[in-house]
Parts: sequence; C-alpha cells; structure tokens
Amino acid sequence: MRKEISLILIVTILAAVLAGCGRPMEVPSNAPSTVTTVSDPEEGRDTTSYLRLVMNTPGTLDPQKAGASNLLTMNVFDRLVELQENADGTSEIVPSIAKSWMVSSDGKTYQFALNDTVRFHDGQPLTANDIRYSYERILTEPECTGAPLLENIAGVKELQEKTEKHLSGIEILGDYSLKITLTEADGSFLAKLASPAASIVNRKSVKKAGKYFGQIPEETPGSGFFRFDGWDYSTKMVVSAYEGCWKGEPSCAGLVLLNVEDEEHCRDLFEGGELDVLDLDRIYSQQESFLKEEGMAETIVRAPREEIHFIVLNESDDVLKDPEIRRALQIGTDRKTLLEKLYDGEGTLIHGIIPPGVIGYDAEMEEIPYDKKEAEKLLKEKDPEDLEIRICCPESANDTEVKLYQLLKEQWEELGFKVKIKKLSLKQFGKERVEGNLSIFRGTGVGDINDPSAYLEPFFGSEETSRSYGLCYQNRAVITRVKKARTIVDADERMEEYHALEKQIVQDDTAWIPLYSRNHLFAVNAAVKNFVPAWLGNDITIYNKVTVNRERGAK
Repeated sequence: MRKEISLILIVTILAAVLAGCGRPMEVPSNAPSTVTTVSDPEEGRDTTSYLRLVMNTPGTLDPQKAGASNLLTMNVFDRLVELQENADGTSEIVPSIAKSWMVSSDGKTYQFALNDTVRFHDGQPLTANDIRYSYERILTEPECTGAPLLENIAGVKELQEKTEKHLSGIEILGDYSLKITLTEADGSFLAKLASPAASIVNRKSVKKAGKYFGQIPEETPGSGFFRFDGWDYSTKMVVSAYEGCWKGEPSCAGLVLLNVEDEEHCRDLFEGGELDVLDLDRIYSQQESFLKEEGMAETIVRAPREEIHFIVLNESDDVLKDPEIRRALQIGTDRKTLLEKLYDGEGTLIHGIIPPGVIGYDAEMEEIPYDKKEAEKLLKEKDPEDLEIRICCPESANDTEVKLYQLLKEQWEELGFKVKIKKLSLKQFGKERVEGNLSIFRGTGVGDINDPSAYLEPFFGSEETSRSYGLCYQNRAVITRVKKARTIVDADERMEEYHALEKQIVQDDTAWIPLYSRNHLFAVNAAVKNFVPAWLGNDITIYNKVTVNRERGAK
C-alpha cells in the first residue's frame, strides 16, 4: 500500500496504533493436529454476504503483540471501554466489557463494574482476572506494544523488575469488579484503554496454547463480534459473525480479508466487484484518475483523519523570533488554495492543533483569516534583511511536498519576503531538526490515542520535545500548562483548557501555521450499507453494523 507520509515529522508514540503490516506467516510445522490448512479459506463456506476488504497479512493474531492487525483486533477482541464515532463526526468513550465506572475525586482511582455476560468464543467467561492478566502481560512481555498505555498504573516498576507478582495498582474486587489506581491523575486513561493494543485476552487460552496463541486461529479466541474462521497464512483470511456474541449478533455475516499490495490489482478487484470497500490510500498514485471514472465519485465515503499538517516556524531563528514576522506568514498564507491545489479540496482547514474526529476538537474555534493586506501592513516597516527566510526541504520529499513548498514560496514572495528553498539529505535534515536549526518546514502530527494530549504534549509538553521537533517554542508558562492539562479531573474543564492552549499557542504566539487535516476517502460498493469509518480509518473500524446485499449492488 502506498500512502503519502511526511518524512519530516510523524508523531506516533505507540507502534500499536499503526501496526498491522507484518510479514506473511508460514503454518508452524509442529502445529496441533486439529488445525487444517486449505488453499482457500472460503472453501466450504457461503461467503456471499461477507464484506470483502484488503488487509495486509498480519504477523500474528495476538492483539497485544507487534505485527498484529488492528482491523482484526478491533473486530475479534474487546476492550474494557470502546471509542464510538457519532453521526455528527464527534467521538466519545463508551462502555464495553466495563458496563460502568466511577472515578475518585483526585482522578487517580477508577472502579469498574464488568458485564457478567461476556464470553470468549470458546465459551469461557471473561472476568476481572482476565483484565489484570492482560494488562500485566502487556507490561511484561517484550513483544507486546501497549506498555506506554499502562505505564502510569501503580506498581509497574515492581512488576517489571519482578519484585512483585502482580500490579499493586489493580485490585480484584470480585469476578466482575476491579479497581485500578494510577500514580497520577490522567484524563486520557480511558482513551488509552480503548486502544487496540489494550485488548483483553483469555488468560486460560493463552496459557493453554502457549506459543501457538496468535499463530493458530483455533487457539486464539476473542470475545468480539467476529471469530477467526480460516487463514491460508499468506493471501486470505476469513472471520465470521459470532452468533453467541454477548453484545448481540452482528448484522454483518463476516469479513473476507485479502492481502493485495499492487495498486492496479486493488483497483481492478474493486471495479470488478470482488472488493466491497477500497481505502483509496491503497491506490494513492491512481486516486485522481479513479475518481474521474464515470460513477466512481458516487461511491466515495469520506471520514476525518487523525492527522494534522502544519508549517513549523522555528522561534529560535533570527528572523522568525519576531512575532510580527510569524503572524504575517500565518495570515499571509492562503491555506484554502493550498488544500485545493494539493488535494482537490479534500480536507478541513485547521485553526489550532486538534483535528476533526478527535475528542476535544473545537469546531467553533476562531478561524485564522487569509489577510494579505494585514500581512503586508505588519511587514511595512521591517528591514529587508528581516524578510529573508529559508524553507528546509529533505531531498526525499515527494512531489506533493515539493509542490507545497513552491506554492508557499510564491505566496510569501508576493508579501515581500525573499524565499529560498534549501534541500538537505534526509540524514542532515533529521540532525538539523533535532538540534533546532531548521527555519521553516512542514510537519505532520498523528495521534496515538483519541485524546487532545496526544497532539499537544509531543510538541509543547516540554522544552526538550519542542526543540527536538524543530519548534523551539519559548512560552514556558504554556508548556507547564500543557503538562498539567492531562491531570485535570473534570472532563469539561480539561477540554476548555486544551481549547485555550490551542488558541494561545497557534493564534496568539503563532508557533506554527496550521494547514489542514485531509479527508480519508473510501470507495464503497453499492451492495454495502452502514459503513462508517473509524477515526483512524479502515484499520480500526468495527464492522458489526455493516450489511452486504449482492442483489442490491448488481442493480
């Protein structure tokens, strides 16, 4: 799959969220005799009403380990809480295994009441002991990727150093009740528990299967809407609706997941009716021609991305240390034209830091205007030498990024700036950025969890991180507030603080020029109904409400 990924700045603290591109597995030579491999996992099954998708072959079916597929994890396993996308584009944390919870006044203790009807696909009940086992496994097994999600639970150090058998911060109150104590208040904690890498496994099944857990579908039961049903370990996997699901039987009969890497092949499969949903990132180089084909535009479903694009304005630069220069660059940038020329307008202009689809996104934030006259007014009395600026571009930049820099150069030169685009090797670019020596460049931020902290802390959570990402942000009082915001207990108060911080950092201090968040485009077969992509796109969408009617699609 070809995606446009910024080589300049990608904020992904956890590999868990973006994992899922493992190498194809081979059937273990000493696998249990109960495992039957077939050339085609659909053989002997009626998959007419199954949803057909493209998925990179996972390196494991174990939801907690590197190489797992987020798509499979979200549909086959459950989490203590889940992230729900609403019809208006907002997101929220909702009950799942935990039917309710209470938070202490200091924000450090969470007491969860669990649904007593949850069953794994092998019929075993899911209890509080499975929750504790799952979290302790994540924190202690080297191949598990979710440890940073749980690192502020009390007792992590002692567990990892093996001075304690269990996490002191998890107290089992009964089969269906437990208490989790944190070392400090963390308003993002529930969002972390909703991450794919925090999925819950059956402790008995893991111990019984041993090394085969995650390798053999039959040995890897989840508790979600779908169960593993067939895998050829290379090109295709089938998961089927679990009729006994504790949440109710899913409307979707099942999923057929194909491993297809070639763009042309992906496109041919969709156009031939052999794929029901096609993430257009998988045919990135052909998107434009695909959308121009007759009838294809009508197949498109749009969803927000978890990303933000912005232009870094390094405050330690001799020219950019002047706030009026930074402000002139910000309001003198025609961001709407950039979005239209680079992505055919497919996206949303951002006026702060938090993108659409993320909890805390402020749709009512004051817009940053395009005001060429005001920008020129700010520059009128400046020394000509103060209008010499440099855009830094890695030699490996793709065509879209190079075009962005050319467009910025044209716009800024119209304001009176003298703009030079300096190309650097990727190695030199990275070194200069970390040392805080790059003047202006494009950054892309991708959150690891659905929470504002994932977008503010990596850039403005400390002077060190701000410098390492090339911003060199100078407002220490704001940096302190960013660090403290995650510990605010009242949810509404915490969101208000993040909104205030966004405005202060971006609009008052002009730390960067926010650009846009691109739309995520999916082509959807007419046979499909109720397809709603999740905030991280196709990879974490839960397909229980989707239906497929081939007769409808053929009309």
